Amino acid sequence: MKYKKQKSTRRNINFFRVQCGFREPFRVIIDGNFLHALLEAKLGGPREILPKFLGATTVKPYVTRCVLAELRSLGEDFTGTALAARRIETMRCNHLKPVSPSECLCSLVGENNGDCFFIATQQQELREKLLKVPNVPILFACRTSLNLEPPSEVQKRLCTEREVQQKTVPQHELKAAPLRTLLESAETNSRKRKKVKGVNPLACKKKKADSEPMEVKVQAAEGKQKRKRQRGKHKESGLNADLAAAVEAKPL
Repeated sequence: MKYKKQKSTRRNINFFRVQCGFREPFRVIIDGNFLHALLEAKLGGPREILPKFLGATTVKPYVTRCVLAELRSLGEDFTGTALAARRIETMRCNHLKPVSPSECLCSLVGENNGDCFFIATQQQELREKLLKVPNVPILFACRTSLNLEPPSEVQKRLCTEREVQQKTVPQHELKAAPLRTLLESAETNSRKRKKVKGVNPLACKKKKADSEPMEVKVQAAEGKQKRKRQRGKHKESGLNADLAAAVEAKPL
């Protein structure tokens, strides 16, 4: 059962990563009820439990000034929760006077949660309201662990509609398409065409007539031929003559 829950949680987180563009570090806005539930169940602080649950290396929890004001007004039962909230980084909201945490969180989320906030709350009414807003992942605490609300049908439908809009061509671009083609054709026609080059005039020149007759050229070529070297013939003839003279001079 625990493995199925982890698998569904990873699938829901991947949905918000891929479809809604959530990137690390994740930013989680916490209200007082969620923080009080963590302390009552002894699950640990937000900085320790949120990275493990979301499978992220860095998670930044935040509280607002309106949440701190509500915790201070709740009395002694929430004194420990108020002290734990002061240790968390405070995010500025645009309320000069403190309002209810649900109203404060809805104003931070806006119409489409452009800043990619995770909302951690125990209020059922606020969770149902935020499920109608696209791109809003909602966390809540149980007795033993955290839970992530699966994407609602409204959020899935809005994501599919956004994908279709991204794939389709807008109407103003379709109207401008014929004009664009005309401009492109005009640009191509206005470009200078390369001129066809003629024959090289130097290649068309006539050859010069030979002024010397053929016989003179043949004689000049024969005169340039190298003479063949006769190797060792004069030496052999000289040796034979010396041997003959020595034989004749030898007395019998």
